[in-house]
Amino acid sequence: MVITLDTRLKYLYSAGLITTHTYNVLYTLGYSTLGDVKFNYPDLNDLLKIRNFGKKGLLEIKRALDSVVLMSITLNTT
Repeated sequence: MVITLDTRLKYLYSAGLITTHTYNVLYTLGYSTLGDVKFNYPDLNDLLKIRNFGKKGLLEIKRALDSVVLMSITLNTT
């Protein structure tokens, strides 16, 4: 599956790309897609200001967003 900004957080959790804890924290705040997180937190380090959101969750979200960036670079070069 291709990961885009429209990818639902539930899919990322189901695919094992984010942990249950990360999913639950973001879902509780009302975010349902990767794009919701990115647009509300342009500086991803601000995610660490969220109660119960730690470095591991930040790393998981960054990895998912890196997949989006790599996919767009690959598509633009072909």
